[in-house]
Amino acid sequence: MQLVMGRNNTVPTDSPLPSTAFSPSHDIFTINALFALSLTFAIISSFLAVLGRQWLVYYRKRGGGGPDRQRWEQLKRFLGAERWRLEAILDDVLPSLLQIGLIIFCASLILYLRHLSPAISLIVGIPLYVGLAFFIGSALCTLWDGFCPFHSPLSHLLLWTSDSLSWIGMIIVRIRSFRPGDLFHRGSRFFRPRDSFHRGIRRLSLGVRFLDGIPLKREEENLESLQVIALQRAICISDDPATLLHATANILSIGSPGAMTQLWHDAAFRDRFFQLVENPSNGMLQLRGYNGDPKDLAESSRRLYYSAAAHIALSLDSDWAVMRLRQG
Repeated sequence: MQLVMGRNNTVPTDSPLPSTAFSPSHDIFTINALFALSLTFAIISSFLAVLGRQWLVYYRKRGGGGPDRQRWEQLKRFLGAERWRLEAILDDVLPSLLQIGLIIFCASLILYLRHLSPAISLIVGIPLYVGLAFFIGSALCTLWDGFCPFHSPLSHLLLWTSDSLSWIGMIIVRIRSFRPGDLFHRGSRFFRPRDSFHRGIRRLSLGVRFLDGIPLKREEENLESLQVIALQRAICISDDPATLLHATANILSIGSPGAMTQLWHDAAFRDRFFQLVENPSNGMLQLRGYNGDPKDLAESSRRLYYSAAAHIALSLDSDWAVMRLRQG
């Protein structure tokens, strides 16, 4: 500094350097701590992933001995894995560590970019916010539909929380119907329940009863609806003559008008069924295991398809010609 200023004076040894008075801001310290924490979660999840693969290799490893001994040994391994919660560790703990580390990294990245430039932070943050909203929304979908495929550690946590809250709500309703003042002396000022406690319990019970009347979950398909969907898929997708004949025979077992309406409401099923009725003997010669006369087989299949068509028309209280005209 002395040389730059054109001075050749001796620099005092006790002169403080600029670096000695430097201290990082609180935001920089937070950003570095978050980056380090996300890296720690990533390393732990990677280590557990390799370790989990080793566990699975040992689980699938076949031991010596005959088939009976191998079956009993595999059963023992299954019971050991179930006893030590191997599925929960691999399905919940390991992915949750990686997801938490990713979320912390995204948060630290946004804070770092905001420290540099708020505009860059906004541009980078919008896709991250959208991805986070999609992740949370997919986890919430599992609360609405129990068979939603978007399962994750967060969805499992939400399901556990929902079940716990339902259990707590039942306890609150029971407490509301119970009178604690009957257990104590009415004149005692020490054991007399307060009115505020009763009011709080009453509000919570009313809230639980209000939420109980709201459909918080999607209504699952009943057995009859599942049978109808299975018939639709079998007739629309399959080209096997035996499968088509068995599915057509199952149509005759449908006795509910609602189920028949659901079956006939599918346009793909109607098109496919009309094709089968118009060509009942198509593909019957390739039916395996039949050694009789092909003409008898074609006649039997024609009667089966016509019987199913008549059953559909009678169940829907409509004329088959009118139904065919509407389809065309």
